[in-house]
Amino acid sequence: MNSTGEPYVEVAGFQVPSRLIDGYQVHRAALSRDFDVLSLPRQVLLAGTSGAVPAEVSFAHGVPEASGLSAVTFAQDRRLARALLERAAVPKSAGASFSWRSISRARRYANKLGYPVVLREGVGENPVRAIHHINSGEELRAAFAELRRRDKADRTPGSNPHIAGYATTRLTFTHDEEGNEVAPLRSRMMVEEDVPGSTIRAFVVGGELVAAVELDETQATGVKDRTNDLPTELTQVLVRAAEAIPGLACATVDAIHRRDADSTQVQDFVVIGISERPRIETYLTASTDLDDVLGDALLGFQALEAGLSLGPVVDTIARPLEIEGLRHADKVADELPQVAKAHGITLEVHRADSVAGDIDAWASGAPAAIAALVELLMAGYLVDDKAAAVNFSKEAPSD
Repeated sequence: MNSTGEPYVEVAGFQVPSRLIDGYQVHRAALSRDFDVLSLPRQVLLAGTSGAVPAEVSFAHGVPEASGLSAVTFAQDRRLARALLERAAVPKSAGASFSWRSISRARRYANKLGYPVVLREGVGENPVRAIHHINSGEELRAAFAELRRRDKADRTPGSNPHIAGYATTRLTFTHDEEGNEVAPLRSRMMVEEDVPGSTIRAFVVGGELVAAVELDETQATGVKDRTNDLPTELTQVLVRAAEAIPGLACATVDAIHRRDADSTQVQDFVVIGISERPRIETYLTASTDLDDVLGDALLGFQALEAGLSLGPVVDTIARPLEIEGLRHADKVADELPQVAKAHGITLEVHRADSVAGDIDAWASGAPAAIAALVELLMAGYLVDDKAAAVNFSKEAPSD
């Protein structure tokens, strides 16, 4: 945990919150190829090799632009995603959807399916919120009540930093008998088989499996790199699961190897989730060999889609750095060079406009360090201020 209590990943001496790692990794990958980059709020990144405003490739929270809005919407609707998996003949855990109005039917279904079961949100940020190890009808009802709870920040874009900028799906609400804000009665939840066994998480981009790890019992942290030892048939199923969502350029796919299975045949695995977001931080805990693999794969794929050639990898970059939208530009201009120096970055401020909130500077350093510095500045973690845009391009934009 860092000073804010959030889990983090150590990057070039910076403590980068885990939720920022997807965006950081594509940022680092772009800088390592000497691309110009423009960073915008909510981890929107534009990058390229020409023009004052680079825009040949773009990402949001690490998700490439090749993943269209409809594809992301499909991935965030669990009922639809399960239907698409079935159409693609991908083995999945047994399950069905129910609302608060049909909770009696949900309890009957759980009894028929057999406890324990898991309850997941029907629509939302991936991986979706879930409550595991439900062992009775009473526990199932309590789980429904818990997942129905709403927070004002969840429906206000930008207020909850843990929800992607494109994933504000909890817009409607009502009140329960205790006055709590809750999801409408019609909101769907998924009651699914709580499959016992080890969970494999695989990252697929452009139809290729890039990395795979075994997760811990919480299904949240990678503990073992499995990239090179998965059965070929299972790799094919994981890729097919990712491709089951039309238009999804990349996906993280979770599958469980049943604990009672005595082999590693494909039929012993079931897919339990697909995420349009890479969730790179969960791979890094399994092996340092995976540190930059996913970010490089994402940039390489999107660059290929855009017809953009990747230059050689560079160890150091140096160019103008333009920061916009600060509340206290003078103060940041005083503090930022010292912070940068502590992490091996040379940063010289040429101008600070306290009225416009802008800073013009020159920066040089390792791509990883500069990417981390900019991501933290944009998120408000570096100094007591937050930038609205950071342009790190060789060609300064014209007024």
